[in-house]
Amino acid sequence: MSDTLLRVENLHTYFHTRRGVVKAVDGVDFRVGRGEVLGLLGESGCGKSVTALTIMGLVPSPPGEVAGGRVLFQGEDLLSLSPEKMKTLRGGDISMIFQDPLSALNPVFTVGRQISEALICHGKTDKKGARERSVRLLNEVGIPEPDRRFDSYPHELSGGMCQRVMIAMAIACDPQLLIADEPTTALDVTIQKQILNLVHDLREQRNTAVLLITHDMGVIAENADRAAVMYTGKVVEEAPVEELFTRPSHPYTRGLLESIPDMERQMPRLPSIPGFVPNLLDLPPGCPFAPRCKYAEDACRAEMPERIHLSDDHSVLCRKPLMGTTA
Repeated sequence: MSDTLLRVENLHTYFHTRRGVVKAVDGVDFRVGRGEVLGLLGESGCGKSVTALTIMGLVPSPPGEVAGGRVLFQGEDLLSLSPEKMKTLRGGDISMIFQDPLSALNPVFTVGRQISEALICHGKTDKKGARERSVRLLNEVGIPEPDRRFDSYPHELSGGMCQRVMIAMAIACDPQLLIADEPTTALDVTIQKQILNLVHDLREQRNTAVLLITHDMGVIAENADRAAVMYTGKVVEEAPVEELFTRPSHPYTRGLLESIPDMERQMPRLPSIPGFVPNLLDLPPGCPFAPRCKYAEDACRAEMPERIHLSDDHSVLCRKPLMGTTA
């Protein structure tokens, strides 16, 4: 893609613990184009959020360590930037909606002050204009009575409204890249839909690229252009969403899709992926999915497979990709 905004290359992020080294992100590659929505999909603990925190330069050290790779934003490696330069980019050109808004928002400051602070720190306005612009942002993300809510504290708002405040903070400085880490977690279905529609509208209006992190296949299907599927710290498959859902080529991706209930098919039992996700402190040799894969051969259990490019937009980390369509 010639108009690539973000490119992550062979990224490794490790955590050093008393029991050993946890390779939370272990050789991740993907790209996000301008104005594109890339869904980062996988089970809890697969490395999605750590990947996002690494991009943002927020991995705590110690115990965390970015052990290798590059994160290229507009061609510039974020991992080589000084803390001061990264602070300028963070919240400005790159913003993040965190998973738990009540934890991310400061409970002792009003939501209006927290939005205003982002605007002032990045030189978007002075103190005098900060309130007016913050109220406008609160109105843009659909918060009723924004002028009054400007002076509210986070505990006075519902979970959905706090999430909207987080979005207002994230878009305050017109970022080129928005990282949304499980933006609908712990919200009821109606509020989830509203939040996702809001993210979609912001992308359409501002041409903002979005890295949408989730474990929900339905969210990916409805909101992403392309998807990258993660397992034990690796991207095992990356493809356009339509192709991923109709022709999944990694056994893990196919297992995820087959486990989704289908109202048009009568099944005596819902299919599931056997076994458990391996402990990152004690990964099996070879392909980490091999112990759970019904297609695995001895070679799969002996050595890590090479990435195979099925097309310009579709790659898979598997020795023998599945070529058929889903049922």
